[in-house]
Amino acid sequence: VNFHGMTEGKLETRMQSNVSEKREIAQKALRLVHTDSTIFLDAGTSCFAMAQMLPDIAINIFTTAPNIAVELSRLVNPAIHMCGGTLNRSNQAVSGASTLAMLEHINIATAFIGVSGYTLDGGFTCGKEDEMQVKRLIMKKAAHKVILMDSSKYGKIFPYQFGDLTDVDCVISDGKLPEEFIQRAEAENVIIL
Repeated sequence: VNFHGMTEGKLETRMQSNVSEKREIAQKALRLVHTDSTIFLDAGTSCFAMAQMLPDIAINIFTTAPNIAVELSRLVNPAIHMCGGTLNRSNQAVSGASTLAMLEHINIATAFIGVSGYTLDGGFTCGKEDEMQVKRLIMKKAAHKVILMDSSKYGKIFPYQFGDLTDVDCVISDGKLPEEFIQRAEAENVIIL
């Protein structure tokens, strides 16, 4: 197990790593996006890749990432809802009490949630407590919970757990997740794409 400190490192650095894997994950994720539904796009590089590739369809999109909202603003048909709160400059994630207050009143069909790490014992983790609270609330509010996780996240653990395989419907990855993860997911009826 690779225990990580408080944060993941700068967004710019992470945007440059595993680029083809992130594009593959985004393409798979976009198959789960349907016209006239409401989705949530978490902050993070895989959700940003989704925003870059999203077709111009009528859909409600909620996000906690200013960079994703700006990227989506090139499109005409989606309604883009930016959550307020305190900005973490290093990962472009907004969180805090006002973020939670806004999300408390929203019904989400499908949430696309990024992770910093996953271990069999530690579950899905991230590096900041307030971002963990946002992810936990989204997991409660969304009808369909989709984790975006390239295989480099497997075996890494961060301080704050926000869920486990029992809490999600689908994990979208790059086709390189280890067999032990796939078996655990199948045992919990989690779809892996």
